[in-house]
Amino acid sequence: MIDMRAPFPKKSGPSMPIKTAVLLLITIMLLALLPATAMAAGPPEGSGSGSGGDGQGQGGPPDRDVDVEVEPTRARIRSSVQGSDGGGDELDYEIKAQNQLSIEMQYRNQAESEQANVQMTITFRQMLEYEDMDGDGQLGPGDEIVSTYDLEKAQWEALEHTDETTDGGKKVHTITARTRDGVFVKETATTETQTQTQWGEMSPNQMKIDLIVDEFPWTRANTRLALRATVENEGTITHIADPAQRQYMGENEAGIESNDGDDVGFYTWVRSADVDGTSSQVKARVSNDVEGTTLQFNYEQGDYIIHDPKLGVPMLDEGLFEVMERLMPYLAALGAGAIVIGATVFWRKRTD
Repeated sequence: MIDMRAPFPKKSGPSMPIKTAVLLLITIMLLALLPATAMAAGPPEGSGSGSGGDGQGQGGPPDRDVDVEVEPTRARIRSSVQGSDGGGDELDYEIKAQNQLSIEMQYRNQAESEQANVQMTITFRQMLEYEDMDGDGQLGPGDEIVSTYDLEKAQWEALEHTDETTDGGKKVHTITARTRDGVFVKETATTETQTQTQWGEMSPNQMKIDLIVDEFPWTRANTRLALRATVENEGTITHIADPAQRQYMGENEAGIESNDGDDVGFYTWVRSADVDGTSSQVKARVSNDVEGTTLQFNYEQGDYIIHDPKLGVPMLDEGLFEVMERLMPYLAALGAGAIVIGATVFWRKRTD
């Protein structure tokens, strides 16, 4: 007879030590993945310290010490930060306004774990009024140039320096270059901290630029304007048309990237400009020849045109090597968890 009181045989399955080890391994994996995802993604759009923050603990780049030297035809902005490993970096901008207008950026990383040297110079050459014969919105070989404003031979007012203190006690430094007739103005803004300003969200690892055309001497009623600039750099230039490819670009931006090995600098611009208070599409052309890289920005006709590029280097706060350093404890724990599970499985097989 079958004893109905006898217990049913238990289904085989993992013992409690194995279950515990599996749960431990899953927990460790989640801990490892979350920081990696957060660090790789960087701060969300519009995040940072805000106008009242100090830039620390908000996921953005660290605060930087900024020193400004201004002469009538030359300004230098030195931006530096001390690294946790005893090293540090310097991000320098030099603005020159004598016959021609240029901005030179140089970044030097002196940290023990990584060395970098980025150099990039933007020189503004001329503004060309043209008849858009083919209607494509940009100056091309078949279009008629009807007047030229030469920025290489322009007379410039003395450079002006102003600063504004944020609620957190940090400063935003502005350098203004203006032709003597006031037709072309370039305003650059450099911040000591991640902050919200009249220019929008600003980061210490880049310079915000406003290019302003005020009362251009138009000769015809339906012409357009092309602003030409050249780029000098060490390395190669890549045209970045898809902003999703780069964390430092906004949704409505395009730009160029200067690559010299692992060292990167960028010059980006918004795809629209403000023309007499109305947003207007900006078509940009990037071309390369034996003399270097030429940028051409095309604007609709108007009395007051303002366009806003930016010049800088990406990821001053979070390099890939820093991500790996912060992940090492989790990776080590992950390896330890795998060893525990392996040993437990081996022990179970021996006892069975």
